[in-house]
Amino acid sequence: LKPTVMEPTLQKYRIPLFIASALFVVWAVLALMDFKNYTYLGHELDGLKVSQVDEGSPMEAAGLQVGDRLISWDGIAVENTKALNQQKRSVPGQTAVVVVERNGEQLELTPVYAPLPGKFLKGNYAVLAMVMVFLLFGVLALISIGTRAAFFFGLFAILLGGFLSRGPYFASEILRNIFNVLEIWLLLLSFVFLIKFLMNYPSSRNWASSRTGKWVIWGPAVVLGVFVSYLFLFMPDSTEGLRSMVNLLLPAILLFYFVWAIVLMIQNYLKASAEDRKKKGLGLMLMGVVLGFLPIVIGIAVNVIDATVVLPGDDFYILFFTLIPLSFFLALRRGTT
Repeated sequence: LKPTVMEPTLQKYRIPLFIASALFVVWAVLALMDFKNYTYLGHELDGLKVSQVDEGSPMEAAGLQVGDRLISWDGIAVENTKALNQQKRSVPGQTAVVVVERNGEQLELTPVYAPLPGKFLKGNYAVLAMVMVFLLFGVLALISIGTRAAFFFGLFAILLGGFLSRGPYFASEILRNIFNVLEIWLLLLSFVFLIKFLMNYPSSRNWASSRTGKWVIWGPAVVLGVFVSYLFLFMPDSTEGLRSMVNLLLPAILLFYFVWAIVLMIQNYLKASAEDRKKKGLGLMLMGVVLGFLPIVIGIAVNVIDATVVLPGDDFYILFFTLIPLSFFLALRRGTT
């Protein structure tokens, strides 16, 4: 193990990262301005089955019931996600033609899209607030902490904030594909730099700089990113099977990085002395992660037990995620003071 000192070669990336952060803020503001164009039908799915129908919603008025299974949407089979993604965005007042299966029979429903209710807009505002927090602490780490670990943390926070900013809707399918690919790269690379951060804080690990270490850290993200880029940009007419494979690989690789990050945090904590745990803020980091995920885990558990149960304020549970960049930043500050 050796002290974590920022290399001069990394410092030159600070200004581009500041510019990227500013662009992500603009991107998030454009997304905010686009909220007024969002539509609402008022149902939730568990796979293809309806798990919830909001009271007074367009779907309830159309006759949708919990337990119905979706068959097609506007004449397109629901399994054909590529064709569905090519459809233009719905607008308030537009009528959808939805075929569902109920008790072995197929029924045709015609719900009318409504503007997104204010209570759902609050959840979108919560996401934007989370974006700003990630970007803020990422930039602060680059400005105020001159360590290699802080550089990797800054990249993690800024890239994840960029992914969450989402941006406005584009009518052009080509532009949508380009920005979808960009979002996937931002998400994958943010997890890569999370691992790099945990490999360099509280002390650096030589294995991370080895050839094998670089392959293991970068390999899964880069391979999937290249595959997704080729699939969406150069094979827009690719088969549904290939796109389904991406839908399976992406969460699997993200889970790999997530579990790895948790293991690294626990290892760092257990290997450190009581004095270093306090001095480096390792307990603070673990607490931030636990408190950040606890409401989400509770919500998922309740949904698994009974998908019809809606917890109060669940749209705002994601704000607890802001405890993660906050606790990491405070730990870095404490460890380098």
